[in-house]
Amino acid sequence: MYQKLLGKALRVFALLAALAIVAMFASNPAHARQRGDWAVDACKGKSSGDAITAEGRRGRTVNAVCLERDGELIAVPEGMLTPCNDKEEGESVTLTGPRGHTVDAICKAVDSRLVAVPERFTNRNKQ
Repeated sequence: MYQKLLGKALRVFALLAALAIVAMFASNPAHARQRGDWAVDACKGKSSGDAITAEGRRGRTVNAVCLERDGELIAVPEGMLTPCNDKEEGESVTLTGPRGHTVDAICKAVDSRLVAVPERFTNRNKQ
């Protein structure tokens, strides 16, 4: 009987601890930020086509251009624009990351500009 009570008490305690952790993350937006939030925040008050310098993921300085996607302005790093110069939509290109790693990408139209979108993101909406 005591073991059953102890087991229930431990489960309740674990549930309360999990809820406290969730509440902590929900109350602190810095913990809950999604990967692309910096791209939206950086273009607040800007216009489509504006060149900006912003702090991107991991605190890196990013030179970018504000472009409209789905009715929202987002900062698109210059490194995602230049590979598609002189290309057509749908052509494959290679992006080179800050540490020299490469990523296969496809040129996609965003706000009348071609942007190199990594292939791993191009298949997300296809089901």
